[in-house]
Amino acid sequence: MKRFRLIPTPKEMSLGDGIASNDVEFIKDSGLGEEEFKIDAKKDSVKVVSGGLRGTLYAEALIKQLKDQNEGRLPVVTIHDCPDIKHRAYYLDQTRGRVMHMSELKRFVDKLAFYRYNELQIYIEHTFAFKCVPELWEDESCFTAEDIRELDAYCASKGIELIPSLSCFGHLYKLLRTEKYRRFCELGEDRSDFSFFDRMGHHTIAVSEAGAVELIEEMLAEYMPLFASKKVNICCDETFDLCEGKSRFLLETKTKKEVYTEYVKKLCDFVKESGRTPMIWGDVIAGDTELFKLLPENTVCLSWGYGTNEKDTYIKALAENGIEQYVCPGVSGWNHFVNRIGDSFVNIALMCGFGHKHGVSGIMVTDWGDYGHINHPFLSIPGMIFGAAMAWNKEEIKRDLKSMSEDISLVEYGDETLTAVSIQDGISGCEVFDWGTFVRLIDTYAKCATAGDFAEYERRLSELSGELEGKDPAEKEKDLNELRKKIVNNPEILGEELTEILDNAAEGIWIVNRVMTSLCRNEEKEGLNARIEDWFNRYKTNFLRNSKPSDIEKVHDVLRRAEDMLGN
Repeated sequence: MKRFRLIPTPKEMSLGDGIASNDVEFIKDSGLGEEEFKIDAKKDSVKVVSGGLRGTLYAEALIKQLKDQNEGRLPVVTIHDCPDIKHRAYYLDQTRGRVMHMSELKRFVDKLAFYRYNELQIYIEHTFAFKCVPELWEDESCFTAEDIRELDAYCASKGIELIPSLSCFGHLYKLLRTEKYRRFCELGEDRSDFSFFDRMGHHTIAVSEAGAVELIEEMLAEYMPLFASKKVNICCDETFDLCEGKSRFLLETKTKKEVYTEYVKKLCDFVKESGRTPMIWGDVIAGDTELFKLLPENTVCLSWGYGTNEKDTYIKALAENGIEQYVCPGVSGWNHFVNRIGDSFVNIALMCGFGHKHGVSGIMVTDWGDYGHINHPFLSIPGMIFGAAMAWNKEEIKRDLKSMSEDISLVEYGDETLTAVSIQDGISGCEVFDWGTFVRLIDTYAKCATAGDFAEYERRLSELSGELEGKDPAEKEKDLNELRKKIVNNPEILGEELTEILDNAAEGIWIVNRVMTSLCRNEEKEGLNARIEDWFNRYKTNFLRNSKPSDIEKVHDVLRRAEDMLGN
């Protein structure tokens, strides 16, 4: 009997002999859960019974998978399926480098719906056209209120709840550098040149400054009503600068975590007063459940961890204290031209396993864009699919990762060689240095040049040179070239669009490897500058097909500084 590769694997499925009827009857059964569905496909009839819109959409998607693998014909089959995790969310960074065209966002939503996500959050710092703070976005690519309403409606039509997510405490780089609001910056006014590293590293709001909470509340009051959702993620993560500057005096009577909790409680109370449920990232106080309990009842903790050796200590503690939480793994794309798929699969399986073990209400797979969102969003799809499968069916946690990789290759890419995912992971594995390391070195050089003292740059370069010991960049280059030839000569594996995107990303890996190796070892640099510019022009073309200009020229600035350093 034919083996079908289905994502997620149905909980109950029985294949019969022969081909089912083309006539499909859709039936709503209030006795089923809203996402629960049954398919009874016989030779003379096909009945799809579901509890609601989502169940119907999921059944239709599964029927498509079956037909795609059976010459366009539905086999005789009975299926019964329902989710193990109630909230299956995806988190897409739309602030640190890319603001996608609406058409491309809708394509991405289609993918999410097909694999049974029911929530989406898009991360915003400065990429929404706030009427209350026009200084924040006036020179940026951004979403308008009309864009948000359009996306909200489109998501709803696909069974997905679009949840607002706004940075409200840390990660306020753009807001706290404006002329009007820089006084709220914990470390004081910042008039330095733009830096990807600085944007990630600090800029926390000074909680002791009068009007700080009111400013964020005004932004939330404008943003929240654009969404039908009654949840709001106020973020409040990575408050690196908290009480390190203007608010340090507060530590005379309180701990840093207490200062943090008091500020977050004010925002959570504001969200609750609007009839909505607040969500926050759990990195600051998730480990202190007593402090977390001081936040309004039903505040949702987003417990994140992106490594391959994560522990469930905080997740377990929150669960034992009755605190609602989502576990949040990642697709491992940020700071890489191509997602580290193997690492992401291990991380997602680990974190989803914790989620199922401790009875969390949600799983949210995260897709960040640190340092300019260098990776194309559609290269995150393997991790996105993998997370969807793990969240829907806890039995998928036990699956062999190679088998899941092959399933995704067939279902998503129609690749009968079953290698589409492993090729992408192989290309990512050819990195000697990742994009984030490259950016940090270039930023360090620029700052040293401004100060007229290159000691810090030389120290960092020496460290990176040490990391090269025992590595063979030439061997990585050989592997990379072989993988590039494979996808270019066999475009049917990934399709023409993704083949172009992936080949260009592979060239980006080659360039960073070669530039960094040349700087560390003072090797031959001739011709590199021309190749960098040729690559960037191609990259920019692909970028603008998917996204508004966003930070593309900031990426170019980094490359130009690298060219100056190479001096050829």
